[in-house]
Amino acid sequence: MSTTLFTLPPMVSTVKTPTHSGVIIGPDDFLTSGEFENLKAVPSIVFLNCCHLGQLADGNLADTHNSQPGHLAASLAQKLIEMGVSVVVVAGWAVGDQAAQIFAKTLYEHLLGGNTLMNAVRLARAATYSIGGANDLTWGAYQVYGDPGFTFYWVDRRSPTEIRDRVFVALDELQEHLQDFSQQVKGADDLKCQSLKRQLDELAQNIYPKWQNQGEITSELGKAYSELGYYSDAVFWYEKPLKPPTPPLRLLSGL
Repeated sequence: MSTTLFTLPPMVSTVKTPTHSGVIIGPDDFLTSGEFENLKAVPSIVFLNCCHLGQLADGNLADTHNSQPGHLAASLAQKLIEMGVSVVVVAGWAVGDQAAQIFAKTLYEHLLGGNTLMNAVRLARAATYSIGGANDLTWGAYQVYGDPGFTFYWVDRRSPTEIRDRVFVALDELQEHLQDFSQQVKGADDLKCQSLKRQLDELAQNIYPKWQNQGEITSELGKAYSELGYYSDAVFWYEKPLKPPTPPLRLLSGL
């Protein structure tokens, strides 16, 4: 598969009519999954960053609030995934132009910087929310389909944003980052694993004290050390919350 990007900007619209289901790129022109099937090289990422999504009614776009905008997005994504596209990012409802640009820019910056799909999407959502706040739901509009650990194999990942540079303000944020970390370990060579081990050690040493016995965190740390092959460290973190109160059963299953 050729590692390429295919992006449609937020100036076009996606619609479904009795005869067409896809993206409007002209007065009578539609881009559907059929056009993608005819490409000689299937793109790794398809990003449909369209500003409107809904049903066509009387020649006009339907009100996205009264339709089921996510349904068309999901159906397009399913067809693209079945073709062999690794990642599909598609707007589930109307998005703001400025916010959509921020989301796309941040997503690509982090993917091209060596981040995994899951981490890049999370950072893109955060950046988009920071400019729009609660009144602009663009940050949550994007449906993402693909492997959370997806990365561009040709990107030099020797100097990505290191885990120790992150400041975690919520337990869920740290948990998701550790899950992403475990994905990075898979397929890493010895040199990369050594670097990841140093990062993980530093992170573990700087976890907020109140989080150090939280099963959600210690289990992810145990899994990360286990993926790296440092089983004594893994056991230490798996066992850390085993004192009263009674730990969740899923922690015991990791030992």
